[in-house]
Amino acid sequence: MLDESPGPVGVAGLSLGGAFAATLACLEPRFDFSAPLVAHMDMGALLRDAPVLGGMRKDLRRFGWTPQDFGAFFTRIGWDELMPVIPTERILLFAAEKDRFFDPDDLRAMWSQWGEPEIHWYPTSHMGFVPHMPSVIGHLHRFIDGLTRS
Repeated sequence: MLDESPGPVGVAGLSLGGAFAATLACLEPRFDFSAPLVAHMDMGALLRDAPVLGGMRKDLRRFGWTPQDFGAFFTRIGWDELMPVIPTERILLFAAEKDRFFDPDDLRAMWSQWGEPEIHWYPTSHMGFVPHMPSVIGHLHRFIDGLTRS
């Protein structure tokens, strides 16, 4: 894509896809931007909090792992120390104030650790974020347009 695209090439993702977009911001310096939507990178907290990951919690329990063990594993491999390799001004975060899947406090911690990139908060829950997508897409378009002018 980088060789074929005349415009910025970046990554955006929603929920678990947003966690992936955040991770890529820490691993791939060639991206022009990263836009994680309602996501953070605290894998232990995510496993603990996300109702949709109940099956994963059950499977891990069968192997003797708790969500705390899962989080500790990510800490041991250096996951918690990952920092963006793209400039902060090329990161755009979106968050839900009442999110129960991705705890807003965990997102605030990542935002602070990452040097406080631009962030847009929405007065809703994780699932309630979907109706706000037209606004999100508008912000994302303006953000990318700003990159092409700079």
